[in-house]
Amino acid sequence: MFELLDRVRRHASIATGNFERLFAGVEIPPLPTAIARLVAEVNRDEPDQTRLAKMVGAMPEIGGKVLSTVNSAYFALPNQVSSISHGLNLLGMKRIRSLVLSFAMRSALPAPPGSLFDATRFWSDSLLKALLARALADHCCPAEREEAFTAMLLSDIALPVLLGSWGEYYRPLIEQWRDAPERLSLAERASFQWDHAQAGAWILQNWEFPAELVCFVGLHTSDLGQLRELELEQTVALAVIHAARLPSCQKADARRATQMIEAINQGLGLEAEAQGALMERVGNEYRELCHLFALAPGDGERVLALVAEQLPPPAEEG
Repeated sequence: MFELLDRVRRHASIATGNFERLFAGVEIPPLPTAIARLVAEVNRDEPDQTRLAKMVGAMPEIGGKVLSTVNSAYFALPNQVSSISHGLNLLGMKRIRSLVLSFAMRSALPAPPGSLFDATRFWSDSLLKALLARALADHCCPAEREEAFTAMLLSDIALPVLLGSWGEYYRPLIEQWRDAPERLSLAERASFQWDHAQAGAWILQNWEFPAELVCFVGLHTSDLGQLRELELEQTVALAVIHAARLPSCQKADARRATQMIEAINQGLGLEAEAQGALMERVGNEYRELCHLFALAPGDGERVLALVAEQLPPPAEEG
C-alpha cells in the first residue's frame, strides 16, 4: 500500500504544469473560509470525527444535504439518522468524505457569466461520471471505490474557474468545441499545450487537496497506455479514465459512447452484458441522488439511454 502511494505521489507532479507562469495575473478564486476548513479536515489522513461533525453541523446547507442523503433510499439505513455524528459512525469516513466534498464543491465553485456554462448540466455530468467511476472501481480496486467517486466528481473543476477567470482565452475554444466531434482535452492541447485535467490538478493543489487526488484528477484525460507507462494502471486512475469517456449531457455523442464501451471492454474486460447491468445500476443511483443536488435527472438519463443504444446485443449461445 505504501509503495503504491509513493508511486502516485511521485507522478502527481506530472499532472501539474507551470500554471503559476501561465496564469500570472489571473485570480484563481479561493475557497470560502468555512468550506476551506471543512475540506482541509475531511482531506486529512485521519479526520477528527467530532471536529468534522461540528463543522458540518455549523453549515446548515451542507449539513442538511448530508443528513438528507444519509436518510435517503440510496443508503437504505434501518433507522432514521438525526445527527451528523451518528451518520459519520454509521457510514464511515470514506463515504462521508465523498458526500461532504460533493456538497462543499457545489457550494464553493463560481458560476461564470454567460450561456456557455450550464451549472445544472455541469453537475449532472460530474455526478453521473462519479457514479460510473465508483461502479467501475468495483471491478479493479473495490477498496478505493469512494476515492474513484471523489476524483471523478472533481475532475472537471477547472471548467467554471477557467471560464470565469481566463474567459478571454477559454471561451472561444469552448464555443468551437461545442460544434466539433473531438474530446475537449484534445482541443485544449492543440490550442494551449495543456488541458483542463492539468489545470484542475493545479487548482486542487492550490486548495491543498491530497497529492494522490491531485494526481488522479490530473490524469483523467489520459489513456490506458499512458497509465501503464506511469505504472498507475492498478490504481483508481483506471476507473477514472474510463468514466471520463462518458458523453457529456451538453454534447451527447453516439461515437463517444461507442468509444467508451470499447475502452471499458479492453481496459477492464467487461463485456456488453456486464456493461449494460453496470449502466442500469448507475442510472438507479443517479436518479436517487439527483433531487439532493437539485438536478433534473432527464439530462443524465438521456446520456445513459444513448450508451444503452450503442451496446452490442449479447452473443447468442450456440
